[in-house]
Amino acid sequence: MRKIKFRVWDKSEKKMLDNVNARPIALGYLEDETCTGGAYADNLYEFMQYAGKNDKNEKEIYEGDIVIKVDTTGLGWHRERKCKVSFDKWGCWMLTTEFGDGYMLGEFDSEQLEVIGNIFENSELLEGGAE
Repeated sequence: MRKIKFRVWDKSEKKMLDNVNARPIALGYLEDETCTGGAYADNLYEFMQYAGKNDKNEKEIYEGDIVIKVDTTGLGWHRERKCKVSFDKWGCWMLTTEFGDGYMLGEFDSEQLEVIGNIFENSELLEGGAE
């Protein structure tokens, strides 16, 4: 069974909080890896869930990450595409290119994926077409 983990983008501080534990009480309660915590309002934070898979460098893949996926064939064909990681309305982890093409995350081995950033700190990585 995969771990249920979250990280959070703090919209006001413009920084990522890793290893976050959130409990839905009143407005909510948020603790980061340093065990500092406090009440939070939903509009101040963007929660991102761990997708249950690591990339080729053993980096955990989260919702909102930007990854490079590598397609190869037995004929030596090789293509890299930048994709955003998301959880779709049908309950699947998806990789979506800047052109709108979608791929299920589970179709790829860790060796075919590399996290290069996230949509909050590195949104420019999805601009300008595929590499």
